Amino acid sequence: MTAADGYRDVAVAAGVAAALAVAARQYFVARRAAQEIQQLQSSLAREQQNRGADRAGRIRAEQQLKQLHLQLAAAAAGSRGLQQHEPAELHLQGQHAANGACEGAGSSGAAAAAAAKVPELSVFPFTAIGTLKSCFTSRTGTPRQPHLVPAARAVLRLAPGIPPTCLRGLQQFSHCWVLYVFHENTDLAKLLAARAGSSSSSSKHALHSAGIKSHVKVPRLNGGKMGVLATRTPHRPVPIGLSTAQVIEVDAAAGVLVLGGVDIVDGSPVLDVKPYVPFSDALPGATAPDWVAAEAGDEPLALSGVDISAAAAQQLAAAWRAARRSALCPSAQHFMQLVEQVLARDISESGRVLVRGACAAS
Repeated sequence: MTAADGYRDVAVAAGVAAALAVAARQYFVARRAAQEIQQLQSSLAREQQNRGADRAGRIRAEQQLKQLHLQLAAAAAGSRGLQQHEPAELHLQGQHAANGACEGAGSSGAAAAAAAKVPELSVFPFTAIGTLKSCFTSRTGTPRQPHLVPAARAVLRLAPGIPPTCLRGLQQFSHCWVLYVFHENTDLAKLLAARAGSSSSSSKHALHSAGIKSHVKVPRLNGGKMGVLATRTPHRPVPIGLSTAQVIEVDAAAGVLVLGGVDIVDGSPVLDVKPYVPFSDALPGATAPDWVAAEAGDEPLALSGVDISAAAAQQLAAAWRAARRSALCPSAQHFMQLVEQVLARDISESGRVLVRGACAAS
């Protein structure tokens, strides 16, 4: 071997050693970077877990605090007694209304400890958003269902404190839902008296122990009885009515809503108004018993026809002129249609009630 060959072998060995050193260095750098990335990922996971726990804790605390406020408000409202309540204020009773509100929250925290000392929330104080002015001044003669009397009109004026613009956009819908109180329900006095005379420990059961009947006679069943929750009777454990109505006119500036086809008595406190959405509210596949069909074969509530004599027509026109209200009865002819439609559906003292009171309710 010559000296040149020796130098060349040494150079090759040095090059290989340098390459191995670079590779080793890159390996250790990559390994260190991978370890740092893993550590960062672990730290990020721990941080996300801690943040999630903190957020869950805040949510639980907020739920507990909100529940506590509701319970304290309900307890304060119940302790004041019915004498201090506004006429349009409604207190709704519910069974286990607070259950699940703070489920899984645990027993820690000041809010949870305080909430445990407050009675279960079972009374909800609701104030009407307005009072309905209807062409039906009495329960007698008022249709039993909405839209049976298309000429029927009612006007809702939003109460002070309710922004009139809450009605904005409702004019885009043809119909709406109206949630209201059966304020002329003959059982309402029993419900209020039972609540006023009950102690706080038994108040949540007082409403349902007030002698409310579980069954009512159904006109279409010729006196046959059904459970109240299987009927539309106003005599219910909680006297709340739900009706659909045609949206006739909306004045979002004045907070006025004119409705058509109503079956609601004048002076009814309205709790809410919601738009009728056909795609979800109309159920083509829904079924019901024959006795609630659109027109039963032996319909007991409809007359074959209504004939109004010329003298009666003149009296009705005079009644309309004496108490003209454009929103409820825009014309004498409209008033005549209202009377005919009501009389065709109710053979009780409708005529006397309508002549005396329709279109004259203040």
